Amino acid sequence: MEYCHHFLRKIKPKLNKDYQKLNSQEQDLLKKLALLEKAEADYVELHEPEKHEYFQPDLEGYYRALQLSDTYALQVDCSVSNDNKAKPISRLQDIKKNIESRIDNQQGKLGQTWYVWGQLSKIYNEE
Repeated sequence: MEYCHHFLRKIKPKLNKDYQKLNSQEQDLLKKLALLEKAEADYVELHEPEKHEYFQPDLEGYYRALQLSDTYALQVDCSVSNDNKAKPISRLQDIKKNIESRIDNQQGKLGQTWYVWGQLSKIYNEE
């Protein structure tokens, strides 16, 4: 449970404290999430089944805690709502800040990868 707590405290702000300081409701949540782990499984979603974590209205996407075999992982998918209008490049900073705030601005330990994809608007004439 210690490793599970160490990982989940990065993405569940109410769990981001020493285990001894968790109140009974927070301990119950941690136990409930820890029970989702399956030692023999290759892929398990570690969230309350009735709750998915989504971003603010003008952003699309989600983030979820996963168990991948014997490893914990955080999968994040976030983009600006697709309304076919060009967006300023500064929106990438907004997305990054939003993601970092969701994990309480904590850094990854090993294997953290950011994949960024964009599409340039047509600002030139084809000849």
